[in-house]
Amino acid sequence: MLYLKKNIRLANASLYTLFLMSLLGGCSLFPGVYRIDIQQGNQITQEMVDQLKPGMTDKQVRFILGTPLIIDSFHPQRWDYVYRMDKPNEDTESKRLTVFFEDDLLHHFIADLSDRKASSKVVELIEEPKDERLKIPGRGRFK
Repeated sequence: MLYLKKNIRLANASLYTLFLMSLLGGCSLFPGVYRIDIQQGNQITQEMVDQLKPGMTDKQVRFILGTPLIIDSFHPQRWDYVYRMDKPNEDTESKRLTVFFEDDLLHHFIADLSDRKASSKVVELIEEPKDERLKIPGRGRFK
């Protein structure tokens, strides 16, 4: 009789422990539970990027791309657009677009619109300024 009571207590303790562990595991143990897609940031498409032209004002860029997710207070001429989509049981989709301005006009941007494994693509919209420094004869590092 004593042996039977110990087995029943052990069985009850095991069932109680199993029940608590299933509660701690949450809904992830049960198949068919709906999990939502989590979308964060500005959705960026190739069509939007194709509309960017050199010399556009910041208002025109904001009209095409929307309000930037990040405007750095130390670099106000740089706007960052970031998009992230987390889908359950799938890889996370991540896109990034950084827009640079000079004199409040679009200068160039860096776009990474493909998978995270792909390297980012730098697009120069305006030629780099030529080196127009004054050259003084006889003044240099070596004579």
